[in-house]
Amino acid sequence: VIPEQQTEQELKDAIDKLENSKDDVPIEVACTTDSDCACGVSTMTGECFYGNNAFVDLQTKCTDFCNGIGGNLEIKCMKDTCVQVNVTQ
Repeated sequence: VIPEQQTEQELKDAIDKLENSKDDVPIEVACTTDSDCACGVSTMTGECFYGNNAFVDLQTKCTDFCNGIGGNLEIKCMKDTCVQVNVTQ
């Protein structure tokens, strides 16, 4: 499978899965578990972004944006939405 085709299929699968959700969460940030969320560069805008991993290019890092300058941030799935939170000590 060509990488672009694999990414396209992953995106389609994520959209299909999330379209069946009964919540009004934007699909770009929708999740069911923490592993659904990621931080990196948006595949749609090319800007630093956190949200559903189907919409995140993990090859390009946005370290300070994703982890905070002090490394105190992480991305979690809360209430079916990917959010950035302070790391719990």
